[in-house]
Amino acid sequence: MYAILIPAYNPDRRLIEIVEEIIREEGPVVVVDDGSSPRSRAVFDEVSRQRGVTVLRHEVNRGKGCALKTGLSHIRRAHPDLAGAVLMDADGQHAVGDLRRVGGRLGAGERVLIIGERSLSRNVPFRSRLGNSFTSSLFSALTGVKIRDTQTGLRAIPMSLIPEFVALGGDRYEYEMEMLCFCCAHAIPIVEVPIETRYFDDNRASSFNPPVDSAKIIWTLLKNRFRSRRR
Repeated sequence: MYAILIPAYNPDRRLIEIVEEIIREEGPVVVVDDGSSPRSRAVFDEVSRQRGVTVLRHEVNRGKGCALKTGLSHIRRAHPDLAGAVLMDADGQHAVGDLRRVGGRLGAGERVLIIGERSLSRNVPFRSRLGNSFTSSLFSALTGVKIRDTQTGLRAIPMSLIPEFVALGGDRYEYEMEMLCFCCAHAIPIVEVPIETRYFDDNRASSFNPPVDSAKIIWTLLKNRFRSRRR
């Protein structure tokens, strides 16, 4: 059994639909409100009334990385006997069937990061396809580890890795790259599981800022590469 963690910033009612669908799973659901505006409060209030759902709140927006670390810390404290946590986005990109496929790879005590690999060749907004293609190629060139989808938000983390992941740097989207770099630096396997590619309204609901967040992701990769060379 695993917990499901969803970071959310200014979500629409799609989040309610997602939670209603995934609460049929066995594990608890943790939603982190990352300083959303008051207009989203009704969405979070309805989500919090669902059985087995915990809503955590940041008073101000702190970024996806901070929201994930808040949720992971809570899961470690509240559900230490679970196999781990599955991270998924709040915009409906991830199908419940894919959630099960990724979460089902979690093994008791196994130190491995499992990530959902999207097919980025079709039905994907150009900015997402271009950015992910570039960072995936750069990641492979600098680390020697081939990852086809470095920016996927669907990830399964075993409980044994949560303390180390919570201690990583990165406040926004670069935190997900910090995870990958940490695994490479410590010889922790990264397993990719093919998942469905789903986008809605050309991904307009995403809070990803292409110039700012792409630069932070690339800098995170370069920084970790330079750090590993100095060891």
